[in-house]
Amino acid sequence: RIWMSFFPLFTTVPDAVGVLQPMHIALNMILLASIWKKSTPHELKPLAMTVPFGILFGLWIVTSWSPEAIDIVLGIFLIVYTFLKNDGEGHGDHDDSEEDVSSNSKTLMRKSSSNLELDPLDEIRFGEEKKDDCAQSSLPAVKEMPHHEISSPLTHRYPIHAAEEGASPLPNLSTVRTNQRLNHNNKKTPKLKAVPSSTIDMLRNPTAICAGLVGGALMGAFGTGGPAFLIFAKEAGWEKNPERFRANMQLLFFVINAACVFSQFEEEIITYERCKASVCLSPALLAGGQVGRILAKKVSKDKFQILVVNGLRIMGLMFLIEATR
Repeated sequence: RIWMSFFPLFTTVPDAVGVLQPMHIALNMILLASIWKKSTPHELKPLAMTVPFGILFGLWIVTSWSPEAIDIVLGIFLIVYTFLKNDGEGHGDHDDSEEDVSSNSKTLMRKSSSNLELDPLDEIRFGEEKKDDCAQSSLPAVKEMPHHEISSPLTHRYPIHAAEEGASPLPNLSTVRTNQRLNHNNKKTPKLKAVPSSTIDMLRNPTAICAGLVGGALMGAFGTGGPAFLIFAKEAGWEKNPERFRANMQLLFFVINAACVFSQFEEEIITYERCKASVCLSPALLAGGQVGRILAKKVSKDKFQILVVNGLRIMGLMFLIEATR
């Protein structure tokens, strides 16, 4: 999907957006059909507050700015993003080393154990049984003493001998009434849904907020908000789980593309002629999606990140070269 952002280099920006946007919708639906169960929609709530404003700003850019200004802004953004990504990965390596040190210290603490030897459980139980036998033999035999029944308003209806013969036991009126009150109160009290701490942290994260605004602007202007949303995904920690990362990104792209299609149709960016070009390019899109799935399973995570970063860097340079012509 990121490499599809090269398409504006070969045509005008409105033509590129009008052709790419229907293809994005088709690709999202194909990929999301198999992985949507692994997505976590509650983590996308911070983007719902920022992306719509970015989309409106992006539509204003694509209809008002000159193509040269758009290429310059997009090229600078991509180059700056790649350098920021490399700096973040350096800090991540430092954090991993600290985690290794802490894990080693924990293993050393686990290895240190006491030298006390405990007796096996069988011997302890055998000794306790011996003590019980001795105690029972030392006690004198006591004959069973007769007992008389005490009549009360409660035992009048439920006599003691009835309970001894196997009938229903005596009801405890105080506990029955207390349990009824507790059950009644539990039914009335509504269950409050706790907001995940990760969602609250992302709402307070200025980098995530800016990524949502910039991503929405890029989606509205160029149909390529991938770089900004990758920044948001990194801030949210999705890269720790590749399956959740892919599912959340595809769900995010599908929701945003659906909103962009309606707005771009109203702005006459998506037209019938451009949709025909999208249909002609759809076989190549499907083939690329299958190749991407194979690469995602075989290529390591580090090599894939290097490929993405270099592709974004080349893309930014090409946009700057195109703008200076």
